[in-house]
Amino acid sequence: MPRRLNVRISDGKLEALDRASAEMGCSRSQVVRLLVHCLANGETRMTAGTVAFDYETSHGIVRNLRSIGTLYKPVRGD
Repeated sequence: MPRRLNVRISDGKLEALDRASAEMGCSRSQVVRLLVHCLANGETRMTAGTVAFDYETSHGIVRNLRSIGTLYKPVRGD
């Protein structure tokens, strides 16, 4: 079951967290969860081994891949 984490940080660090969340298009909590997820996997950088997309980007990628898939015809070797 998820648990709540209360963290005290300085105003400057809170502003940095706000800027990061705005740049990533997500909430403060999502940025903290991503950091914890990366640390739990032994990574030392937030972006290491993680790719995150918002819904609009994800939807566009899926749509494009499906469109390419309908054009792709595998060549079968006899």
